[in-house]
Amino acid sequence: MTNFKKKLSYKLSLATFLMMLLFTLLIYLMLILFLPTFYYNYQVNKINTSLDDVYQAAKTNNLHTLEKSLDEFNTNTNTTPILIDSDGKIIYIPYITIQADTNNEAIIGPTGINEDAEIKTITCNNQDYLLYYASNIQQINDVSFVLIQFAPYFLLFAIVLSLLVSYFFSRKTVRPLQEMNQVANQMVQLDFHEKLAVHSEDEIGELSNNLNKMAYSLEKALTELQTANNKLKDEIEKEREIEQLRKNFVMAVSHELKSPLAAVMGLVEAMQYNIPPYDNHTQYLPESYRVLEQMAKLIQEMIEVSHIDQPDYIDQKETVNLSELTQSVLLEKQVHPDYHLKKMQLDIEPDILIKANPKSIEKVLQNIIGNAFQYSANDAKIVISVEKTASSWKFTVYNETDPIPEKEIGNLFQPFYRLEKSGNKVTGGNGLGLFITTRLLEVQGFSYSFKNEQNGVAFTFWQ
Repeated sequence: MTNFKKKLSYKLSLATFLMMLLFTLLIYLMLILFLPTFYYNYQVNKINTSLDDVYQAAKTNNLHTLEKSLDEFNTNTNTTPILIDSDGKIIYIPYITIQADTNNEAIIGPTGINEDAEIKTITCNNQDYLLYYASNIQQINDVSFVLIQFAPYFLLFAIVLSLLVSYFFSRKTVRPLQEMNQVANQMVQLDFHEKLAVHSEDEIGELSNNLNKMAYSLEKALTELQTANNKLKDEIEKEREIEQLRKNFVMAVSHELKSPLAAVMGLVEAMQYNIPPYDNHTQYLPESYRVLEQMAKLIQEMIEVSHIDQPDYIDQKETVNLSELTQSVLLEKQVHPDYHLKKMQLDIEPDILIKANPKSIEKVLQNIIGNAFQYSANDAKIVISVEKTASSWKFTVYNETDPIPEKEIGNLFQPFYRLEKSGNKVTGGNGLGLFITTRLLEVQGFSYSFKNEQNGVAFTFWQ
């Protein structure tokens, strides 16, 4: 019961009921107090108006016209006028025929008239007449009495009417607010799917419409926030992956540099103290230089890797003619002693234009084509194609070689991972080529694939 009393519907019903009941009781009290007086004044005004008509009829000096006017006076005012001549004879009573004879004339004196009767003098045809009439005061008093007697029934009627009006009024008024409250509760639960029906253009309808707009705005803002949050999570996760990749890269670099550096230091120290057979400087100095050269190349590639994720490096995009750039890289490869031993097959469409960092895409082409030359036999076929596709373009390098185990293909993109397990840098490389290639493609938004095909492998990238 306490919870019910706290509800707006209860408060509104109670307030409406009390106002309706008070309003009807005040109206009824006004009727009791003022209706008799108003009715009396109304009757007096009607009598005065009708008297004016009687006076006008008397001016015609026609007694028949005067009597007809008195009939209308009786009908309009519900009073009985009596017309008496100066001798006290009754000349006229409405709808009563007066027959006076010489022996028994109808005569009325002042004592025969109601004490409350009004007396007016009327002159007609140069003769004065007295007009007697009395207002029906009893009817006016009866109105007040009847109103008082009817008061209990009217009170009961007023209570029932007030209850019905307050119930339906509060129900009609509170229902839209209840629907708004239900939608608002769903909005608290971040559910914006249910919308309010707008049935009017008043304040309630405007509030419903604004609540729908607010739900739409909140849903849109929440969706954008979730999208931004997911994007932020992806960026954070990507940053973590990059950070972990950097850590792994630093550890791998440390390991890769440690062994050749220790080897060079051992060679130089042995040559410094002329320890046989390293006292043969002519033989071991070139060997030391070769190791240092490999280390320099490794350090240079490490520097390139460190620049890949820099914004200024990523944003340096230009329109690059992929067809001409591929031809330029192949021209450099022609000086390779094994170039003419390969079965080269070129399928390069002219003027394939792309948006990319020129240095990055050139490095990608050098690595991919270089791997095709390095990891294929002398008489192997190498196919290089640059072609347009239905949506954009595609670059592919295929070379004949032994198939790569499927479980190893994913590992080839890890830094310093080599399929050739001997550790020989000449035959196995340093394990950074594919890693750098794929990173350069990823930061520029290009897709790529590396898979086994019939009698060989193919590396493809596209947009």
